Parts: sequence; structure tokens; C-alpha cells
Amino acid sequence: MTRFAFCGLVLFSMTAHAQTSGTMQIQLEVLPRVLTVSVSSSQLDFARQRADAGAVILDPATGLANHKAAGAFAMGEVTVHGPAETGFLVSIDHVIPLKQAGGSHEVRFTPSWAQSKGCNQGAFTLSSLREGAAGVLGDDGCATLRFGGTIDLFGAAQGHYTGQLAVRITPL
Repeated sequence: MTRFAFCGLVLFSMTAHAQTSGTMQIQLEVLPRVLTVSVSSSQLDFARQRADAGAVILDPATGLANHKAAGAFAMGEVTVHGPAETGFLVSIDHVIPLKQAGGSHEVRFTPSWAQSKGCNQGAFTLSSLREGAAGVLGDDGCATLRFGGTIDLFGAAQGHYTGQLAVRITPL
């Protein structure tokens, strides 16, 4: 008996099809809006004062000064924007020395600030804390902060005095 073995080769003809559609996953994390701060008035100015004026107060809640010899006074003002009813913390230095230009004398400045809950320039509430306090943005997502304070002119030498007030605003 004879045995035959067949080895076969089978060929298939196929066409590869390219994928014509697919899906992709998309991810996004939305962070809360940050507070934005704009400076309406960056110059706090006690105008011209007499050396014998004593304690001069520039009240940020009323916008009035208790003394003025001459010139225009101005309060510093900052506007904070963000989501309505968002909390924020305001911090400032407690006492700031104002230095005499070209001299060695100083005048003591104690800052104070007031807040209006909203940007429509409504009533300002004086902050009872000197170094900082928490605030809340109004329904319009805004708050206006005014800065004033007290200078002590007892025994002050004649001259022009300047200093800087650092205002830090942090979202809560």
C-alpha cells in the first residue's frame, strides 16, 4: 500500500478595513474663580497739615478728614471682584513710619480701612481690626475697600513725608 501525504497551502485574500469612527474621553476640572483686585486710587494723601494739628484722622468710612490746612486729601481704594458671596481676607501693616524726604524724621501712621459690600459705592463699614479682617463679596461679586488712618503730628518737623502701605487680599 502506498500512502500519499498532501501538504496543502491555502491562500486567503482579504481586504483590511480602516477604522472610520471612534470615541475619545474628554476630561476637565473647573477651579473656582479667583479674586481679582483693581486699584482705584493708589495714593493715600493727608494733604498739607500744620505741625501743631495733633492727631489727624482720615476716616475711610465717611471719606472725611478731621483737619486740613490746605490741599486735597485722598484715600486709597481697592476693588475686589469674584464670585458673589465669596469670602476674602484683607491684611495690612499695623503701624507704618512715614519718613521725611531728605531728612531723618518720621511721622507715625496707623492705617484703618472700611468696606462696602458691593461696587455700587453704598455705605462703608469701618473695620474694627487694624491688621486685617475677613470680608465677603456682595451679590454683584464685588467689594470696595477704602484705606485711611491716623497720623500723629505732635512734635513733627516741617517737611514732606512718605511711606508705603502693603495691602494683601487672600481668597477664603
